[in-house]
Amino acid sequence: MKLSVLSFFVLELCMVSSAAAQKTDLTVEFVGPWSFVHTQTNIVAISPSNHHLAAQFEGQQATSLVRGVYDLKLSNPDNTGTGVCATCVPATTTRAQFALLTTASAKGMNRYSIALPPGGVFEEPSGDDYSEEASVTDYFQPADKPFPDQPKTYPKDVRVHYKVSDLNVELSGTPDNEPWPGPFKTTGPIKISVEPPKDVNYYCDYHARMAFLDMNDLFKSGKFVDFPEYWGDCRDKWDPQKYYQPLPNFEARQAPDPRAIDIRSIIDLITSLRATARELLPTDGSTQETLTSVEDYIEKRPWENPKRGKELGKQLKAIVQKVDKLPNGDKVFNSKKVLFEREIDLLGTVVIFSGTSGRNCKAPMMSVTLK
Repeated sequence: MKLSVLSFFVLELCMVSSAAAQKTDLTVEFVGPWSFVHTQTNIVAISPSNHHLAAQFEGQQATSLVRGVYDLKLSNPDNTGTGVCATCVPATTTRAQFALLTTASAKGMNRYSIALPPGGVFEEPSGDDYSEEASVTDYFQPADKPFPDQPKTYPKDVRVHYKVSDLNVELSGTPDNEPWPGPFKTTGPIKISVEPPKDVNYYCDYHARMAFLDMNDLFKSGKFVDFPEYWGDCRDKWDPQKYYQPLPNFEARQAPDPRAIDIRSIIDLITSLRATARELLPTDGSTQETLTSVEDYIEKRPWENPKRGKELGKQLKAIVQKVDKLPNGDKVFNSKKVLFEREIDLLGTVVIFSGTSGRNCKAPMMSVTLK
């Protein structure tokens, strides 16, 4: 009798272990300007809706989302993870503001809110497709100030992993003031994306900074973003994070097709820079090499190599730093320094922001704590 009871418990234990072993991994991927709030009962992902296409929820089947509040149900998920995005920008918001964002609004609100089960494990892949260098501060960085803190790598695409009984998922929701045909059922893996429109303006990273501004407006978290390829005019004239808007409707202006640009004036500018560099930096061969590389890059349109553009942009910034360190001379010498730096500014914006390949919403994602 004792043996039979023991055998029963051993069998039951084996069945429980077998059921646990049969759990499978489900990924929920987020692409775009999402922020994540970890609470005791769930993980809430929130993204602005303005200046982007409609959010897409994709599994084996797909559906578009409208502004509103959603809840994602999984099949018996384990909650063994921290539910925290470790490399996202740390930010805070009030509980009152969070409650406002996670409640459907009859007037409509600039956000999508999606609640996930607690305990997901965040994966933050590396590489240009998943992350971006940026400097984040608690104040707007004026154009006449040095570039802010050393850039860090922040995610713009993350995956949240769950161990589940099966890959079936259900998305239910309460839209603000538009119809949505939910609940929506499908099977994973899941991808939830908020993408820029096709004609978005990437010049001076305007779109990414606008998206980051929208995120911070939602949470009232007071963060500002700078990107390493910034130039003075970008921060001074075309930054939507400033307290005023110097160029209204700039977002709607589509960048020109590089193939339609007459590059003769750009080549003339590079020739002029070479001559001035020989006077200001007569023994610096690397400056001449950089200008030669830039000319070669400009001539090979349609400039579909943004990674190379970034590399050259950093080299041009290094030239400006060298000139900044030169001691002042007579009026002619000092005037040449100022003009040289201004011309490098013009060239830098062309090199870095000329193409469209590989661009996306690179606003860094945030990890928001309630206070």
